[in-house]
Amino acid sequence: MKNLLEAIKENDFLRGLEILLKDLRREGVIDGAVLFYGDSFDAMIITDLARITGYTLQDIKGIAKSYIWKAIEEKREIFEDELTVRRGSESSMFYQITSIYVSPILVDKKVAGVLYIDRLRNENKFSGAERLWFKFMGNIFQQFIDLYKQESILDNLQREIWLGKSSASEEIRKKIKKFARFSPVLILGETGTGKTLVAELLHRFSGRSGKFVVVSSPNIPESLFESEIFGSKKGAFTGAVERKGLVEEAENGTLFFDEISEIPLHLQAKLLRFIETGTYKRLGESRERKVNTHIICASNRDLEKETESGKFRKDLYFRISVYLIKIPPLRERKEDIEEIAINYLRKNGYRIDDDAIKLLTEYDFPGNVRELQNVLNRIMVETEGRITSRDITREFTTPRKTGGDRLSEIFKAMEEGATFWDVVKKPYLARELNRNEVRMIIEKGLERVKSYKELCRIFNIPQEDYHRFMTFLHKQGLIKKK
Repeated sequence: MKNLLEAIKENDFLRGLEILLKDLRREGVIDGAVLFYGDSFDAMIITDLARITGYTLQDIKGIAKSYIWKAIEEKREIFEDELTVRRGSESSMFYQITSIYVSPILVDKKVAGVLYIDRLRNENKFSGAERLWFKFMGNIFQQFIDLYKQESILDNLQREIWLGKSSASEEIRKKIKKFARFSPVLILGETGTGKTLVAELLHRFSGRSGKFVVVSSPNIPESLFESEIFGSKKGAFTGAVERKGLVEEAENGTLFFDEISEIPLHLQAKLLRFIETGTYKRLGESRERKVNTHIICASNRDLEKETESGKFRKDLYFRISVYLIKIPPLRERKEDIEEIAINYLRKNGYRIDDDAIKLLTEYDFPGNVRELQNVLNRIMVETEGRITSRDITREFTTPRKTGGDRLSEIFKAMEEGATFWDVVKKPYLARELNRNEVRMIIEKGLERVKSYKELCRIFNIPQEDYHRFMTFLHKQGLIKKK
């Protein structure tokens, strides 16, 4: 029993199940047992090798196999007694199998494994206690399959999503696996290193069924921050309606605070209390609410230094930094560039020469992975199918457009009929334009007209979308302050 408990405690459910089956056979409770798993139902554990032979469900001999196929087809467990007395299968008659238990294990409504147990030449039926033991073993097998599936998916996603063969990337993958069920988790790294991607992977493997909800801290105006996060009661402030906040949207899921250092200092105390207790109040409400959510935070700043300068609360920093994942900049893990570039280009139907890869690895990419992708996007526009060293050299030696040039092009596009939504809002949400650049566009537009309503005309926004336009400006803090 001690070995069984140790195996389960270590999440080694397969070893635990093997220990339990062998103990039951030694005590005479069962005679044979087989554990089938995999696409071809491989026989992973067999307790009676003298009678039961074979490697898969297709070729195995010595068991009442017809009941296994029945359990798989009907997706239900089967208990059968007195098989030698009643008209049973040929195998049960030949091997004198009197009682069996078959439990199919389901994953996503498909049978992923089968536990088979039998008893020979014994007139006693499986007792109620024995049946409970068998059900317990089926649960252990289910735990093994769930864990195996989760780890298998994680390993595949790590290869497909978090790319890179550097020791730093390997360490990040280990921490994602290790911290997935802990809360809160803090992710630190420069802009463009992939903090949101790590947060999404943590959410996927946290085992939570709810949504992954992003709190884009820099894009929420200070005056609306509390109502956005915690919700508001109707009449709590001018124009306030009854609404739930982002914390409620993340019920049973993950709440990701992107760039948490941008949260106003006076609101950090409320955030700390929420993280510690899981309780909060909607703005204007006295009733306390509770929510079950996984918390992940991220920042591109050194939060320890921010606490020393008084810009970030020490108690909040200590609370969120117990489980810490640091993502080094791309210039410190250049071994990752090749794999990231090749995979990104392959998804877009492109190949890249070895010499071109070498040139990419010689560049520091101050904008990290995001800049690498932008570089490749610009090159793909100019080439077809295959990227060479000449393409890379041309990209790095061609002068880039200045911010002023970009804004001029945006205004020119709107003069030619493009809408504000397409040439400003979409790039802004994709982080291709920053907040200051959008503010400059709004201010330059206001130099040409007298009001925001007239701004709709030169931005090609229909009058019926005026409210939507103003809501976007207010929500993103883009209104020009008087």
